[in-house]
Amino acid sequence: MKTKRRASRLLAATLAVSLLLPAYAGLAGPGPFRTDAVDLSGHWARGSMENWMARGVLSGYPDGELHPDAAMTRAEFAAMMNRIFGFYAEADEPFADAGAEDWYAKPLQIAKQAGYLQGAPGNKALPSAPLTRQDAVVVLARLFSMEGEGGATGYTDDAEIADYARSGLKALSGIVSGYEDGNFRPNAAVTRAEAAVLLERLAAGYYSEAGTFEGGSINGNVIVNRAGADLRNTVVSGNLYLAAGIGDGNLRLEGVQVKGKVYVSGGGRHTVTFHNSTLGDVQIDRKEGPVRLALTGDTRIGSIAVLSPSGLELGTGVQVNGVTAAAPLTLSVAGQARIGQLTVAAAGQGSTISLAGEIGQAVFEADGITVNGTLIARGGSLPQPANPAVVAGGGGSGGGSTDGGIDDSSGGGTGGGTGGETGGGEHEPEVPAVNLVDPDATPETRSLFAYLQERMGQQVIFGQQGAMSEGVTITVKDGTQSDTLNAVGDFPGVFGFDVQNLAGTNYEANRDRMLMLMKAAYNAGGILTVSSHSFNIATGGDYNDTTGNPVPRILPGGDKNAAYNDFLDRVAELAGLLTDENGTPIPLIYRPYHEQNGSWFWWGAAYRSNEQFIELYRYTIEYLRDIKGVHNFLYAYSPNSPFGGSEQRYLESYPGDEYVDVLGFDSYYNGTSPTWYDNAIQDAKLVSAIASQRNKIPAFTEFGYKYIDSEGKDPQFYTKLLNALKQDPDARKISYMMTWVNWSAASAYVPYRDGPNGLGDHPLLPDFTEFYEDSFTAFRNEVRSAHPYQQEATVVAEQPFLHVVAPTENLDVPLSKATTIRVRILHQDIQRVVYSVDGDPQEYPMTPDAQGFYYVADWMPAAAFAESEVTLTVSSYGNDGTVLTQKVKVYVSDGTIVNPLIIDTFEGYRGKDELLRGTYGSAGDVNTISLDPVHKISGNYGVKYDYNVGTGYTGRTKNMNQANWSEANKLTFWMESDGSDQKLVIQINAGGIAFEAYPSLAENTSGMVEIPFSQFKPAAWNTVNFGKVITKKALQNVKAFSIYVNRNPDVPGTSGTLYFDEIRVVNDPSLDPVPYDQQKLYGFEDGTTQGFEITNDTTVTAGGLSVADAVYRSGEHSLTTAFSLAHAADPTKQGLLQLRKKGPMDLTGYKEIVARFMIVPDAGAQLKGQLSALLYTQSGPTWGTYTFKQLNNIPAGQQGGFVEIVLPIAAVPDIAQTQALGLKIFVPAGSTGNAAIYLDDVEIR
Repeated sequence: MKTKRRASRLLAATLAVSLLLPAYAGLAGPGPFRTDAVDLSGHWARGSMENWMARGVLSGYPDGELHPDAAMTRAEFAAMMNRIFGFYAEADEPFADAGAEDWYAKPLQIAKQAGYLQGAPGNKALPSAPLTRQDAVVVLARLFSMEGEGGATGYTDDAEIADYARSGLKALSGIVSGYEDGNFRPNAAVTRAEAAVLLERLAAGYYSEAGTFEGGSINGNVIVNRAGADLRNTVVSGNLYLAAGIGDGNLRLEGVQVKGKVYVSGGGRHTVTFHNSTLGDVQIDRKEGPVRLALTGDTRIGSIAVLSPSGLELGTGVQVNGVTAAAPLTLSVAGQARIGQLTVAAAGQGSTISLAGEIGQAVFEADGITVNGTLIARGGSLPQPANPAVVAGGGGSGGGSTDGGIDDSSGGGTGGGTGGETGGGEHEPEVPAVNLVDPDATPETRSLFAYLQERMGQQVIFGQQGAMSEGVTITVKDGTQSDTLNAVGDFPGVFGFDVQNLAGTNYEANRDRMLMLMKAAYNAGGILTVSSHSFNIATGGDYNDTTGNPVPRILPGGDKNAAYNDFLDRVAELAGLLTDENGTPIPLIYRPYHEQNGSWFWWGAAYRSNEQFIELYRYTIEYLRDIKGVHNFLYAYSPNSPFGGSEQRYLESYPGDEYVDVLGFDSYYNGTSPTWYDNAIQDAKLVSAIASQRNKIPAFTEFGYKYIDSEGKDPQFYTKLLNALKQDPDARKISYMMTWVNWSAASAYVPYRDGPNGLGDHPLLPDFTEFYEDSFTAFRNEVRSAHPYQQEATVVAEQPFLHVVAPTENLDVPLSKATTIRVRILHQDIQRVVYSVDGDPQEYPMTPDAQGFYYVADWMPAAAFAESEVTLTVSSYGNDGTVLTQKVKVYVSDGTIVNPLIIDTFEGYRGKDELLRGTYGSAGDVNTISLDPVHKISGNYGVKYDYNVGTGYTGRTKNMNQANWSEANKLTFWMESDGSDQKLVIQINAGGIAFEAYPSLAENTSGMVEIPFSQFKPAAWNTVNFGKVITKKALQNVKAFSIYVNRNPDVPGTSGTLYFDEIRVVNDPSLDPVPYDQQKLYGFEDGTTQGFEITNDTTVTAGGLSVADAVYRSGEHSLTTAFSLAHAADPTKQGLLQLRKKGPMDLTGYKEIVARFMIVPDAGAQLKGQLSALLYTQSGPTWGTYTFKQLNNIPAGQQGGFVEIVLPIAAVPDIAQTQALGLKIFVPAGSTGNAAIYLDDVEIR
């Protein structure tokens, strides 16, 4: 989680002795320092140790000294942790090696009960043993609730790290560092000084005495371990730990803002109160007994997870987005207080709820729940009125005091009113205010957002792309059927469509068919979402055509901007035509340019900068919303996972809160990666947390079992994923999860029932049925009954906003001509707009463009800016005094000549990692590339490639912009391997085919690597191109170069570091030349003769030309004719059979023509000698040039197989004017009977 990573930065490298530095700030809180320990004089850790001594946490030895450089024992560390957190409850069973008379017996029993010290085999604590580095990591991870995966650590001495320490070490990655030699030294001891410094960095604030403290702004974590240690007016940037030391006492926190998590582990029946406070996620888990938490005043909380028996009181006006009870809960919600979503899990059986305020949605997964005295069955709903507008009177509902204080007595209050109000009165329900991309969104669109937001954490809606248009069991595609409906009796709740249908000149028919299905889905009660597999505007190719540099060209000022506007006009037209029977626009979720962090689409990471993508996304929305008047769209952002828990990675191309309503992510299971489920939940947690912070809707915008086939490799896929989502308090907030299209039985994402042609039921159907029947999933019926388009919601007023459209950050701009600065300004009463340049105080005016949409100015760089970085500052001054400003860094250069044979020397990034990372798109698991001045073979820099392959693979891709490598035959690069034995994949996309080679990482060596192109093979997943080789033709169009690392399942580790330099392609004259090309001219797979004719006397043949489907060399067809051997041998019939294809061909650039044929005599036929064949061309403007290649002694019969005949193109004159291609068969005189000829696979190469 983000908060853990934030805290971790406070501890970077503290366990490595060489990285500990002197002079650290003191802890917050009172108390004098002791300075009487002589052995601290001049010691680098003196301040830290004195601080902890002053607070009674660290004690000295009988000789009066602290022994700072002595190894800290396990018992000493346990005593120190107990004091910091105030643990006091003792385990029933003591450790076997801690006798009652030993001073450490009690501290160790307390540590055991607290759960952070589990001991060694044999129930031993090893109290006098030095605390090892790996044990320190384990303890800290447990105490500070940091989670990590196990597996290899990447350290050189990984084999020495105990299995029990691996998850803790992963949790503290970035916190704990190894040594310069690459070792972690897990069994080395931690000194007392190191422990003191470590803990001081962990606890930036520490309150262990009663009193009222104004903490101000605390940069890090805060621990409170004493009742009555009240905090006021404090901002905590890390986590807040209300520790066990609070016991059963009271604690009041007023005006407190916590940006991390709040862990409530103390407080008991005497209340912990938050008043006028703002918290994110709160976790209540007290081991010593029940705890009561009171929320009063203007307190706002994101989520509360109840993990131990607790009381929770919401006073008047308190707002909590979500509460999840995984333990019995006594809940009181006062009038005008609100919980967005309440979920009582099965472990919350027996919970009681006193409700006078509002609960937006409730999910009851447990028995024995009572609401205002009414027993609610599992799966039941709140008593009427739902989303109550009535404050209960009469007997009262508890929580009725003015300040939210809580009576110690059980049961309801006496007055029935809340906050001093008279009971029994009616109040209007609060109308939610939603913050949308479109402030003019239709009421139905606002309602859809409010509905999705309100239900977060209660149910997840199931959706499918193309649910009504494609399917294994669909017989009519009119919106009345779907595989989901046929499988479980209900439609999906979310229906996916795509603007791909708006391409082409005759798009209207596709558009109208899509509109019909969209309206059918809406009328059925579903929610609509539309993705954007749009064609490449620059080239006219499909969405997988990554050529043509389309993103900058379709932005304003680009040569394809008008063409892109034409496409957006079609999208806007679709939005306008999408209305219900009353003409009311139907809302939908528009998801443009998804999975943008991959490199398989033209908008992918390798083919544009992040800043360019951001401006493309913004432009798309602004054009639809502000120019075309589309107001029935919510907008979704959905990169491809995994994100490795990194908020920065998830948001690296985020267009901003002003442009996104739905935060999504896409992830597919391949059936073979057992870590996929954990990673999917980690991603769901991350996205949900970010959505909560930004008031967005979290969604699993694409998911699925990618190879879900009849074998059913993972038959519990759906329920396994669902249960994992349900059990996590953050991940369960995902609003909907949409799977992909059922294209066929072999490519299905929803299990089908009673498949046609004997398919029967899919093996995963029982699991999908169980998924459907789970109360946590919602399908069409649940969505329809909730009336998602009929909820009232208002829109939050928009704030002024400015963004520079062009030039984008880090763009190279020319010195020799002007660059247009283009800026968009929204929601500001503009007085003037200006720009300024580095070192020049003058502000230059910008003026509206012809459409009044942008402010623009032309900037001509001064000569002094040549080959340098310049910062442009754009400012907009409002009439109300507001000033909006954005700075953009550009590089002024007229460019250099690029050698297409050089892939990268890493010298052209001006020493900036951000430029390097903007050039290489990332895919798969988390990896980081950075310029390295040490590990290289030449120049100033190589590249450092830190990778993790926990999910199976990771990679980086560079756009090669259709480079021409046709003069090269080998790839070379310098590499320093890490000896991990993972699978390194070097991939070249040439001619649209992904070719791969696999250099070894088995040894920890460095040096040049040379890979001839002949060693590259099509990627294993690229089965359609199996057997192809790299050709000169393909090398004329190199699209991308990639470096991937795939996980080797036989290797324990998942992370490592590689170094690369001087990556280029060369021509090695000692190697065989690369073949020119390989192109099939005629394979007859279309079932036609493809224009071939018989040119000699037709009496030669016993029938005409046809296509055979029983004899072929490849595919499923060949060209055939029967002929008479006697006729062919008759000199009056030219003694031959001749097949010819007429039509102009340009053979320029090719090396040879190849034809394959086979002659099969009938039974009883006799050949008087050997057959011969002649492959020929006729070329020139008058067909006068005849070139041929003859082949003699041709075997006859199927046992001889297809014969190959090759005509060198070098022998053909006028190759650009080749008019015909033919094959002649010569039969020896005296032959009798009939035969058949089969012609197949005529190619040029």
